Amino acid sequence: MTHHRIRTASLIALTALCGGVGAETPSSVAVSYEGDPARYIDARLDRVGGDEARQRVRDALQRHLQALGAEHLPEGQQLDIAILDIDLAGRFEPWHFHLHDTRIMRDITWPSIQLRYTLRGPDGEIRSAEETVTDMDYLRHSGFLPEHDRLRYEKRMLADWFRKRFGQRTPAESAEAV
Repeated sequence: MTHHRIRTASLIALTALCGGVGAETPSSVAVSYEGDPARYIDARLDRVGGDEARQRVRDALQRHLQALGAEHLPEGQQLDIAILDIDLAGRFEPWHFHLHDTRIMRDITWPSIQLRYTLRGPDGEIRSAEETVTDMDYLRHSGFLPEHDRLRYEKRMLADWFRKRFGQRTPAESAEAV
């Protein structure tokens, strides 16, 4: 990997981790949450963390989607994503008292995010759709993000979805965007 590519990848990762702290650059991805996030599937099933934990999840997913946009969307395109519902991978199982704040991952507890998106270019709308993004094989995928990232399954799922829907720019195009 060339020095320029390493620097570019590092800047993208740092921006994603910091959430764009510092110099504000306009994002090509705008993320909103429709309805009451306290009524999302996952919020009703999970009792640990409350509003603060839900906000951390929303913020992390927003930063991740914005980093994906910086990496994949050509200059001049704007993607608006409305999150309609979130069901994180795994479940809290109340009968495991000693694991009250641990999500138990099983084959049947895959992540799922319902969303609506509109992709716009300089000449107007390119496409829009509403869909539910899922990864029923989430336990069989390895790598992508560190084990300590609590949203690693959701982030990988969204990255796969993003690449399939919006393509992947060449390394030269990604470097120019930074």
